[in-house]
Amino acid sequence: MDVLTLLDLLVDELNRATQVPLSGGKAMVDREKMIETVEQIKSALPEDIITAEGIKRDREKILMDAKREAEQLVTEASEQACLILSEHEIVMRATAEARNIVGHAQEHSAQIRRAANDYAEELLGNMESLLAGHVELLNRNRESLKKIIK
Repeated sequence: MDVLTLLDLLVDELNRATQVPLSGGKAMVDREKMIETVEQIKSALPEDIITAEGIKRDREKILMDAKREAEQLVTEASEQACLILSEHEIVMRATAEARNIVGHAQEHSAQIRRAANDYAEELLGNMESLLAGHVELLNRNRESLKKIIK
């Protein structure tokens, strides 16, 4: 089961708990069931962490691919410039074209890098928010459980 489902089960169980009269809102719960659910949540959390690591690796791969593509474009531009070294006018045109190609390659590489970073940042931010929400809910439920047990 995933973390969210387990947390929902925990909340449902707490909501169904029998209220103790004259206790100021305290309730009795099945302690073993609560502990078992919390243990299941702890077991499920690493899956979310593994997902975040996968996103991080994907980001690194995208950046490496972008760098490789940029290097290939730069290499191709340099090779093309070397082939055109016959006359002065041709050399000047070739130099200008090579600079243009390199500039475009660098722009393209920068765009790919920015897009990859934005994508990875968004995914990691979403994962961070999700995990923070889980941790916050877990802490609240834990505190509620502590109050109930006392």
